[in-house]
Amino acid sequence: MVSKQDGLITRKKLLTCVPHLGLCSGYQEISGLITLQVKNMLTVSELSKAAQATPDAVRHYVRIGLLTPSRNPDNGYKLFSDNDIKKMKFICRAKGLGFTLSDIQIIFDHSSAGQSPCPAVRKIIQQRINENRNKLFELNRLEKRMDKALEKWKLMPDGEPDGDAICYLIESTS
Repeated sequence: MVSKQDGLITRKKLLTCVPHLGLCSGYQEISGLITLQVKNMLTVSELSKAAQATPDAVRHYVRIGLLTPSRNPDNGYKLFSDNDIKKMKFICRAKGLGFTLSDIQIIFDHSSAGQSPCPAVRKIIQQRINENRNKLFELNRLEKRMDKALEKWKLMPDGEPDGDAICYLIESTS
């Protein structure tokens, strides 16, 4: 016989807590009954809502190993813990600062190995800053070429395709 109230599961016979699946946080014996405290586990949809992300993002992060859910033994659904909400929010913050998913995996690896990820974070962000400066430089050069072309094209009449030219405006640029 099983009864569930307020996140507690009570059975009249001995139950085994399976912490490696992340399904319970502990148990206690009360009057010959074993009571398991079940962790609040979230489905993909619930995690995505809690972390303000899409379910597809959650599934992608699982596929690439940033999130490692347990499985519901009854239906095979992926189950996520409160720690996964923290990871999802961290991923969103890091992406907002320009970190790639590969960078984030490196940060997670350092952290889970008990090493400070801060030196790697500083190095990665400096690389991203340098990359962005180079991109901005190239974008500014492109903008100048575009401005110059537009000024020239404003003075040119519209052309008709003649079999030799596709668009003589573009073909007139050097």
